[in-house]
Amino acid sequence: MKKILAIAILLLSAQAAFAQSNLMESMLLKRFEAPERGPVTFIEKGSKSYGIKGSYAGYEAGGALDGDGYQILSLLNIGDGYYRTWTVSPRFSYFVGKDLALGGSITYSGYALDTDIKLDLRDMLHSDEADLNLQLSSLNIKNHAGGLDLYLRRYLSFFGSRTFAIFAEADLYGKYGITFTHPRADAEGEIRKQRISQGINVGLQGEVGLAIKLRDRSMFHIGLPLVGVEYSYTKQDKLIDGQDRQAHMSSFRFVRKLDIPRISLSYCRVIEPKRRR
Repeated sequence: MKKILAIAILLLSAQAAFAQSNLMESMLLKRFEAPERGPVTFIEKGSKSYGIKGSYAGYEAGGALDGDGYQILSLLNIGDGYYRTWTVSPRFSYFVGKDLALGGSITYSGYALDTDIKLDLRDMLHSDEADLNLQLSSLNIKNHAGGLDLYLRRYLSFFGSRTFAIFAEADLYGKYGITFTHPRADAEGEIRKQRISQGINVGLQGEVGLAIKLRDRSMFHIGLPLVGVEYSYTKQDKLIDGQDRQAHMSSFRFVRKLDIPRISLSYCRVIEPKRRR
């Protein structure tokens, strides 16, 4: 029942977004037109495009090289840690209307998280006892996922330019991923049993950005994901009381992509329709 409800909400959200497109065009988008030139078509109807899109983001905390690491209120110390995430997706689209593209892509994405988190109570208690330096969690997590995307992208010439345009995109995606989680090695160098999670994610997200079209019909995009909604189902193999068991979890959530900003870059070639003589 939860899966059916999640899919219904996604479809209703997409329908509502498309229903408002004409209203947005009349109230906001036309402000970017150059009055002396009138409406300018950035990409003609019937055009095709193919290319590749990618993104990468990395965040580092101090550690062995930086000494003390990153501290919060002098109590919580990330002595060493990083978070890295990446996405690569070949894309193809067809322009069902002027400046309106419907496309699809095959996406590979992943992330890596490594933490060494310690709770240090010595400053609060004014003590030098080493036992008060409590290690909460030291984990190494790696995720790999593959999926399919279906997107609708709307271009708008930037003040009548045929080189620059802004765009808004709605992306409906589904992906399957595997996550490997294990604690860091202990003092003897032994790594304890890792946990393996398998998950399915279905979501709808929005993105805005800038498009640059060159004379040779190649085009570059700089995009910034904003917000979205996502349904996820995860199955995890874990060790409980010396026995291997499985845990299941499903959730529906609102995703704020701006919490961890990640700029996407893409390159594509545009094939315009043949003109009739």
